[in-house]
Amino acid sequence: MAALTDVLLRVPRLAGDLPELAELDLNPVIARPDGAVAVDARARLTPASHHDPFLRRLRRPHGACHGQLAAQAGAGEYGW
Repeated sequence: MAALTDVLLRVPRLAGDLPELAELDLNPVIARPDGAVAVDARARLTPASHHDPFLRRLRRPHGACHGQLAAQAGAGEYGW
């Protein structure tokens, strides 16, 4: 049972270390007292996105374009 627990704990660690990993299929996993073996494994990878979870984008009001906002606010060069 310890070997199966080890496999179950390693899969999320692998997903965290490899953000390109979209799917992982290990079937069957044979667990024995001396370890566990995935007899067949299939992985689907996607392009890595360098998304910063702490970075937010400012949103414009719905239906307003940049020029209209700048003109309405009497904003400076950058429309802020």
